[in-house]
Amino acid sequence: MKKFRFLRGTVLPFLIFLISLIIFKAIIAGIIFVLIFKAVEVSFDLYISLKSEPRFEKWFSLLGDILIVLLLTFAVYNLFFSQAERLLVNVFFVVPKIPAIYSNLFFIIIFLLFLSFNWQKVKGKAFFGLLLVLEIAGAVVYLSCRKEKLSREYLPKIYRVSASEGYQGEKLEINGVNFYPSFKKGEVVLGEAGDLTISLWGENKIIGVIPVPAKFGTMDLVVKREDGITSNIIKFEIKDPGKLKK
Repeated sequence: MKKFRFLRGTVLPFLIFLISLIIFKAIIAGIIFVLIFKAVEVSFDLYISLKSEPRFEKWFSLLGDILIVLLLTFAVYNLFFSQAERLLVNVFFVVPKIPAIYSNLFFIIIFLLFLSFNWQKVKGKAFFGLLLVLEIAGAVVYLSCRKEKLSREYLPKIYRVSASEGYQGEKLEINGVNFYPSFKKGEVVLGEAGDLTISLWGENKIIGVIPVPAKFGTMDLVVKREDGITSNIIKFEIKDPGKLKK
């Protein structure tokens, strides 16, 4: 009896609320779909009626050219800039981020370059087919680069080391991103030589002292975060102080 009261007093109202919410959302979605459909239908009818007017024909042709230029610009931007950003930020670790001004400038230059071309001479089925292929390829490249960017966004990355070689006891400064703050200090591993003695640990900068190695030579330098995740590898040579010129 108590179980039946519980079902009637708690579960049943919840189910009614859930079903009502689903029906309400379906009605709203249907209304939005009908409004969009009607807006497209009215816009298309308006376009047909205006296009038949000689005074509007030139403007529609100009708008068509601008639309083609925009589509081409987006395709080329996605094909080339997305790959360039991927290589510079996540593959070769040249810079942590490309400033927005450079991406905007690249987009504007491509747009103006395409805008100066006479597209009336090349319009046709083959051209629009090529445009469609470029758009699809650009979208695929952009989405794959974005997926990789998001997967690596919070990984530790080394972008610059103060020196590519040094002697035991010397200080080494490492610049990058996502090292974690000082209260989550990790370690900097220098191959067989072991860990650097850390004197400063920050989110974007680490300063440590080069250890005394068992043997000298080129080794792999990596930042190992507190959670165990390691950064990209930087080649570093520990030189033999016994070979210093007197």
